[in-house]
Amino acid sequence: MSPDMLRFLWTDGIYGLSMGIIGVLFNLHLIALGYHSGAIAWITSINPLATTALSVLMGGFADRYGRKRILVIGTTLLAVGAVLQPLFVNFILISLSQLIFSVGQAMVGASEFAVVASYVSDEDRDFAISVIFANFMLMIGIGSILGGWLPQWLPRMHTQFESTLLLGGFIFCIAPFGRRKLSDVGQSLGAHAVRKGFLRPSRPVVLYSTFAFLSGLSYGFAMPYLNLILAGQFRPSVTGIGLIIAMNEFALFVGSFLTPFVLNRYTVHQVLGPLLFSAFVMNIGIALNASLIPFVTLLMLRSLVNMIYAPIIDSLALGVVMDAERAIMQSYRGLMRGVGMIFSVWLGGEFLTGKFYNWAFLTTGGTLFLMFVFYTFLLKKLSLHTENTI
Repeated sequence: MSPDMLRFLWTDGIYGLSMGIIGVLFNLHLIALGYHSGAIAWITSINPLATTALSVLMGGFADRYGRKRILVIGTTLLAVGAVLQPLFVNFILISLSQLIFSVGQAMVGASEFAVVASYVSDEDRDFAISVIFANFMLMIGIGSILGGWLPQWLPRMHTQFESTLLLGGFIFCIAPFGRRKLSDVGQSLGAHAVRKGFLRPSRPVVLYSTFAFLSGLSYGFAMPYLNLILAGQFRPSVTGIGLIIAMNEFALFVGSFLTPFVLNRYTVHQVLGPLLFSAFVMNIGIALNASLIPFVTLLMLRSLVNMIYAPIIDSLALGVVMDAERAIMQSYRGLMRGVGMIFSVWLGGEFLTGKFYNWAFLTTGGTLFLMFVFYTFLLKKLSLHTENTI
């Protein structure tokens, strides 16, 4: 890999480490501050709301002002938000810090893969994206273990989780400095069109964005609340919750690590449909299991399968359009993914309030079945056609 790809990977690893700590502890921190599930659901929904509202705008900014510049600014805002979140106890200030974090995430989401695509050849893109996912998930897993373990050793502040969250935020601040040294990316051919107005999305952009809507829908019912679902349904310790989430992140890491090996033996379109259908079956299995060990086992298997196909989808989306549309593709996919997440995060919060934990996974499974149908009858034909013509 080039020096730029290696630099991107270690800064992305810092991002993942901090996200692992935040994922285990932030909701528990809010509960310890006395916030009820409705307030937590609102704070959680800020992220998909903001990324949805801003994703297309940030894609235009990336083409107009430079993809690397938007990536660096977005990473900086993520770090600032991660530091501010645990410092505040007031609901409005916590929401504001979450908004800063979310704006940064919208900027990173609109620019990161467009930047990466400039650092690798088309032939290496599948491998590079799978390595990025594997690295990110591995570091989230390490962060999850630290999030479950460190609170018992670090000083207590407003809550027992605050000092660990602060540490995660300070670690995050390393990433923007590293990304400033990435090589500049050449201006997109679509930048001239962006100056006159955003590019009208092509049919591939529309179809992959619709699939991204279903993908966002499948995420928000259960995953943002996984620590609370575990706490409410099985009542493990905080260390136990951190360990289970770390195990799940390890499964995600293994899945993304396996992607290039799977693609060496099978074509994308031979494996993508069966993987989506398998994820649907496993979510239904999770919903029907009330015991911890089968629950965690199926959760890990589902995550492994999810992360085999996730890099494939991202690579396909970048591969069916020319470079001029890559930032636009990511922006519209981010927009539609966010729309799906807004709805599912809200409904997932309702499931959490009513303690309907199994419904979170039943609805996730149903959405994955729709993704399987959509891919089989629309995306597969489109991808086969456009890959032969671009």
